[in-house]
Amino acid sequence: MAHDERGPLRIAGDRGIVWERSAEPWPAVLAAGAAAFRDLVVAVVQRAGVDPLTEVFSLMLVYVDQCGLHLTPCFGLQSDRRRWLAAGLDASDFACRLWGPEPESGPGRLYHMDADLLDSDYDAFLHREAAMRQPGDPRRIVFTAAAGLLARHDWTGLLTPTDDFVVYIAEHDELRAQACVRSRD
Repeated sequence: MAHDERGPLRIAGDRGIVWERSAEPWPAVLAAGAAAFRDLVVAVVQRAGVDPLTEVFSLMLVYVDQCGLHLTPCFGLQSDRRRWLAAGLDASDFACRLWGPEPESGPGRLYHMDADLLDSDYDAFLHREAAMRQPGDPRRIVFTAAAGLLARHDWTGLLTPTDDFVVYIAEHDELRAQACVRSRD
């Protein structure tokens, strides 16, 4: 345990830092973390090199519980949504596809995109701060803040969001449960 004139500064265990006093207020830490994730997703889209006229109706940020702050961005393509509407799907199946969009022709360049990870030290710091400084699930708190920034992001030159474009988070097991509902129909 490290100390300074104000008291405990850091507690470290066999697997690294367990607790560390931060001088920054939680809202500033959260805002910086959300901005880092926004920047990661934007960079992934830039590298994908998709046609900027590609219409998207959603961006789902998928995460896995117990896996730190890693996320996988998945865009819902407007062309898929048009195809689902034309197919006359029942309301339940259509809703499932909107909630967990998957291209019918297999994974596309805008679905299950590999996002860079945050620097491992920053990931651990942000996760630890989110766990200790507020009562909610740390992943949901950080990713919801990032979703807000991504929903308001200017995608000009990268993608074309529809007028009803939405950004949301989904834990991997939630998607698995939704897929099971879809397969029972």
